[in-house]
Amino acid sequence: MEQAERELAVRQVNFARLEQLYEAGAITEADYEEARNMLAQAQTRLELERQALALLRESAGPGSGTQQFYEGKMEALQAQISYLEYQKSRSRITAPLSGIVSDLGIKEGEPANPAVPLMKIFDPSRYAVETYVLTGDIRGIKEGMEVDVILDGRGEDVAYRGLVKSIAPSAVSMISALGLEEQRVKVTVELKDAAAAGLFPGYTVDVAFTVDERKDVLVVPRTALFPYEGGDALWVVVQGRAEIRPVQTGFHNSRDVVITEGLTAGDLVILNPQLEGLRSGKKIKVLQ
Repeated sequence: MEQAERELAVRQVNFARLEQLYEAGAITEADYEEARNMLAQAQTRLELERQALALLRESAGPGSGTQQFYEGKMEALQAQISYLEYQKSRSRITAPLSGIVSDLGIKEGEPANPAVPLMKIFDPSRYAVETYVLTGDIRGIKEGMEVDVILDGRGEDVAYRGLVKSIAPSAVSMISALGLEEQRVKVTVELKDAAAAGLFPGYTVDVAFTVDERKDVLVVPRTALFPYEGGDALWVVVQGRAEIRPVQTGFHNSRDVVITEGLTAGDLVILNPQLEGLRSGKKIKVLQ
């Protein structure tokens, strides 16, 4: 029994050391569980040795402890069986959802690491698009509003309908393509018919938010405008010659602007105000 006690003491010290390493992330869960199993086995052996010693002592005197010995042995074995069944149940990991495995982070036979995901799973019927909107544009975006999710289809864009699912409560700092720091808000969009969209995780798409809509208005490209006498103006063609036309602008997006005053339907607008040689009164040939 002294040997069993010494073995238990060694196992206890070893387990305490490995437990600290496991909490620090220095060893795998498999190593930690193996040490705990060895400690449990040492405790069981010591208990059996104690019961055997008690049996010998009782057999030397009146009465017999044979029945008590085997009952204790059965209880110890049953406890060990229960512990092993518990260990076995923890070795089986069930995915929290049904879907398609997109990435495996471990190979068969390798020890599992709590810090490394076993695999990545996606549900093709529940796609979401994450986009980051400038803080200056976020006010017009609301949860539940419809948006267009646009995929570049090699010359022909493909658009899918989506709904704004959530808007982050705070902005984050991001660096633009020009190297400028910007404040943006994360917006999550859920596709209406994700299963039929033909998209996969990792795709890059554009998200178009319609925050305002105007009908029956005069619209020109924003690039056609130029500053003039403290306001905006356009180059127009009047009787075959270029003329500067001061205008008033209204609603606009990143590409077009509404002209509220100074322009009428049918006016010919020169789209590029930077054309070489363009000046007031210059003859303009309109190509049909």
